[in-house]
Amino acid sequence: MKVVVDATRKEFGKVLATDNINLEIKPATVHGLLGSNGAGKTTLMKIMSGIYKADQGMVTYDGKNIYESPEVKKDVVFLHDIPFFFRGSSLKKMAKLYQSMYSNWSTERFNQLSKHFGLSPDVQLSQLSKGMKRQASFILAFAARPKVMLLDEPFDGLDPIIRKQVKNIMMQDIANHGMTV
Repeated sequence: MKVVVDATRKEFGKVLATDNINLEIKPATVHGLLGSNGAGKTTLMKIMSGIYKADQGMVTYDGKNIYESPEVKKDVVFLHDIPFFFRGSSLKKMAKLYQSMYSNWSTERFNQLSKHFGLSPDVQLSQLSKGMKRQASFILAFAARPKVMLLDEPFDGLDPIIRKQVKNIMMQDIANHGMTV
């Protein structure tokens, strides 16, 4: 899925978060954003995921504006730097929500990854450590089988062994399914 960020700009009141950002991202590639805190990296990813609407410019996926296209959003997963789960939800309940949102959802993949990471689908997510919440986020994201995965501080809270496992799974999805990261 080709991603084009065309002259996007976003302001919050008098604060200019991003200005004239232009990118063209080819399918099945990996890219990184570097910058200091407050440079606009998260804002750009929220624009790219359709959470924020750019004040100027737009982001398109295969020529379709993501902000205005719910069908495009079904192919894009954004993992925020702080994992969010609904109060009192289990991994299984969040999986049902993701399944309703993402048309490429794979229950088989969800079960496989839950077992791989040792997380019971019935576990209450609020009771997990920071690293385990991050693992739960990755399980849900990979099971959604997105065409594009946007990651904000993706490995924060993960120990080195789990980081390597997540990277290996990500590389497999890029190679086998053409996912863009």
